Amino acid sequence: MRSHSSTISILFTLISIFTYVTGTLSASVSLTSNLGSTEKTTSVPSKRPLANSTNSADNLYISSQPYIVSIEIRTTLAGYSEEGTSYGTGAILDKEQGYILTNSHVAKPDGVIDHYDITLHDGTVIKAQLFYVDPWHDFAILKTDPKSLKNIPNSMPTKRNSVHLGAPVLIIGKNENNHFSSQTGTVASAFETSDVLPGQVFRISLNAQGGASGSPVFNAEGKVIGFLYASNGLTSAFAIPIDYALDALDYISKNKTPPRYGTGAIFGFTTLSDLVRYDSFSKDKADEIKQKFPLAFNRVLTVRTTLKGSPAEKHLLAGDTLIKINGQDVSPSLYDLDKITNEEGEKGSKKITFDIIRHGESKKIDVDLYDLNTYTLKRMLHFGKAVFYELDDAIVRRTNAPRGVFVTNRKPGGGFYDQIPAIQRSGGSGTSSLVAITNIDGTTIQTLDDFIKLLPKLMKKKDFYIQIRNFGTEFGYNNEPYFLQNDQIRYVPYCATDGLPELYTFDNEKHIWEMKIIQP
Repeated sequence: MRSHSSTISILFTLISIFTYVTGTLSASVSLTSNLGSTEKTTSVPSKRPLANSTNSADNLYISSQPYIVSIEIRTTLAGYSEEGTSYGTGAILDKEQGYILTNSHVAKPDGVIDHYDITLHDGTVIKAQLFYVDPWHDFAILKTDPKSLKNIPNSMPTKRNSVHLGAPVLIIGKNENNHFSSQTGTVASAFETSDVLPGQVFRISLNAQGGASGSPVFNAEGKVIGFLYASNGLTSAFAIPIDYALDALDYISKNKTPPRYGTGAIFGFTTLSDLVRYDSFSKDKADEIKQKFPLAFNRVLTVRTTLKGSPAEKHLLAGDTLIKINGQDVSPSLYDLDKITNEEGEKGSKKITFDIIRHGESKKIDVDLYDLNTYTLKRMLHFGKAVFYELDDAIVRRTNAPRGVFVTNRKPGGGFYDQIPAIQRSGGSGTSSLVAITNIDGTTIQTLDDFIKLLPKLMKKKDFYIQIRNFGTEFGYNNEPYFLQNDQIRYVPYCATDGLPELYTFDNEKHIWEMKIIQP
């Protein structure tokens, strides 16, 4: 997330923009298909209707600022996130419970965190720890001592089902790593999908830069309708509807784990025009869908791919067009799909029924559900200055690799460093790897436990071989790329200066990583 502009000029711009549109917002059509009708709202102190105030923009910025926090994270060890110090934005989701909403990529749930330093609007720095992270969607909840929020007026005001085409919005966050930067924008589309593991997001016309991740998106009423998670670095930013976080908060507030279920299907958008032209899709059916969802930009949800080894892989094909789920219309709302799937999983349903159109033919297909929390990163092995972990759904999506043991982060000087093929991290900030460890010294490796059992032998032997499969890219002469994904043998020297192996296990009760040293 990158870019900022003068707060003063932004606020003057807001005065004219918000004053003009607030009179027409009530007539806007919600772009979300069925995001729910329940509102969670909190009054904003000294807040007057924007359309009736000559200082409406100033009021919105000043009254909203207390809910915003800047976050500094120091990661000492991680499965696949980048280690070191990083920054992001959060917001006070629930003052009474001390809950702070941010992105999961900001919170880094796959990392051993030295600290989450939270800077409040008045400059006060408080501590927090990871409390909840969604297994697919890019949001997490941090928890701090509620007493440290005593000077915050209340929880941030939120509003469900409130993403409107053309609506003006305001974001406040750590844009370009500057505390409490503000920007205005316009909702350009409510029907977009997130990148790796899809969920519903909306697109905003504005330029968000590094540090803005997690910034709340305020509408003209001063209510939070979403929070940023990504940007193209130029003219568009992408936000997650606040409904996802409020759904999770409903369960967390009752000391329950939010139900999260899925099939492993990865959905994206395809234009109805293309389906009719290329894939035998009925024009009458396309016209019916367009009439039913006129603000979806002539698009419909289709299966982009399925996760390796998932239930969806057995039953759904790329290109299948989603019409209904359990008899309910969802297209083009991924939020509705998620909500129905979670409700069915919570009730104990083992399957879910998709109504799809495949190459012009209508079908009903039952697909098994699985608990998305099953494949989250819960353990890491630090050995030879490299970190090994079992695949979660995000890495399966990126690599199409079968479940097994992977290494991404390895440090110079360790025995694995020169033996593990490297790829450039996005943004050019160092290197990482996407390498599966399939065999060590003649023993098949399928789980971390297989690896751990071998450690005493490996430490005693010191020199051993590993069999790997590289799911990244290798380069030959003249930088010719190779996408091998076949077995390779590499030789690893281990020495005492690499340190004893450390097994990290996440404690769900304490919400911290516990470390155990493995002796020879």
